[in-house]
Amino acid sequence: MGVRMRGAKLVVALIIAAGVGSLTTAVVAQTESAQPVVVNAHRVQQRVGDDGQMRVANLLRGEQAYMGRWTLAPNAQTSPRTAEAETYLYVLEGSAVAMIAGQSYIIGPDMAVYVPAGAELSFTNGAERLVAVQVFAPGEEAARYQEWRLRDDGESWPRRRTRPRVRTRQSALPIEAPASGELALQP
Repeated sequence: MGVRMRGAKLVVALIIAAGVGSLTTAVVAQTESAQPVVVNAHRVQQRVGDDGQMRVANLLRGEQAYMGRWTLAPNAQTSPRTAEAETYLYVLEGSAVAMIAGQSYIIGPDMAVYVPAGAELSFTNGAERLVAVQVFAPGEEAARYQEWRLRDDGESWPRRRTRPRVRTRQSALPIEAPASGELALQP
């Protein structure tokens, strides 16, 4: 009986050691930039902030940078904040007005956005959700997302807010004068 008991204790000790060893390896793999990591964005736990209007899935965080999937609710408007680090966004779906350092920009799918460190940043979203990939360099600014609560499974967006009125012009489009005779102004 004594030999069996010692054998059982040895097996239990090996199982515990293997479990602790695998936990240690998992933590090291997340913090060492030398280890490759592949993440499915749809399987990552989301965090909710800005009164439920914004969701972030923290995808990757290394020593030099952070990457996340960022989603803004339809008709939502974020509070202005100062970007502590360089921020890069690549818009996947939706459209919004981005206010960056006092200048407004209309952003939409397949557009890349650069926000320099120290610039004030806010978004006014359109009628559909805005989804973007977000990168910080360095990644310390992403620590603010840890304060946000975790999203519950099945949680929907909060009630729609009325869309705020925003007037913007796309300054990049050339303005052409009409040919003579096309337009006559009356006094």
